[in-house]
Amino acid sequence: MDDYLLRVWSREAGVRGLICITTHLVNEGVRRHQASPTAAAALGRALTGGVLIGGLLKIAQRVAVKFEGSGPLKKLIVESDSNGVVRGYVQQPLVDLPQTAQGYDVVGAIGAAGLLTVVKDVGLRDLAQSVIPLATSTIDGDLTAYLEQSEQIASVVQVGSMVDEAGYTT
Repeated sequence: MDDYLLRVWSREAGVRGLICITTHLVNEGVRRHQASPTAAAALGRALTGGVLIGGLLKIAQRVAVKFEGSGPLKKLIVESDSNGVVRGYVQQPLVDLPQTAQGYDVVGAIGAAGLLTVVKDVGLRDLAQSVIPLATSTIDGDLTAYLEQSEQIASVVQVGSMVDEAGYTT
């Protein structure tokens, strides 16, 4: 199955939704970084979150999202634009923690203390930057907190990645 992003808007209900499949994108990121399974799960969720945040942008706008925590991954950075062009970086791609009951320990890899920084280029002279404390150290929980606190958009973000023992998504 190909990667895709589906955007749905209802003006009458005041609701918008985005859904994406990013298997090929995530596997390419994992391959380029030679990421361990834990780092692959974190990178995959961050790349998918980047696609979703980028999907909220208008034409020719860009966004960079940086998760910087106290855990061994150190930082994850994702850049995305309104056309679905995405790239990502994980500072410590070989970090591999034991699995928890919930799967790969992305929360432990990112760390409980840290910051989420979002920088948007909306075509104006200056960039717009938001910095919030990591709320949950889960990619989706922190993106939800960003949208609610900085953008004042009531939101639910859910991202996940099914990672095999080699670190690739299935």
